Amino acid sequence: MQTDPVSPASTLGRNRFVHTDRAAPFEGELIIASWNVQGLTDIKLWELTAMMQRRSISILCIQETRVKQSPPYTTDNNFLVILSGSGNVGRDYAGVGIIVAPWPKHAVL
Repeated sequence: MQTDPVSPASTLGRNRFVHTDRAAPFEGELIIASWNVQGLTDIKLWELTAMMQRRSISILCIQETRVKQSPPYTTDNNFLVILSGSGNVGRDYAGVGIIVAPWPKHAVL
């Protein structure tokens, strides 16, 4: 019998949906939060990652970043930042993204 490469649930019954051939399932509490940043700067990014560490937030969804077409990158303290914004001229109010903490980062596909 062939096993499915996707593990939809752990032994505890929690949904995982992790490709087992690519990443290990995240074993811990997953805390997701949302924040309206009204313009993402280097200082705000540092404050957000520090707050994520203090509160043990795994994934932070951010809105109104005002960042246009940025590739994903890793910060100095190993947080994964994925941003999406419009490249249109005059639309500098938009932009969303997520910041993934180092501890569940290996589960991102």
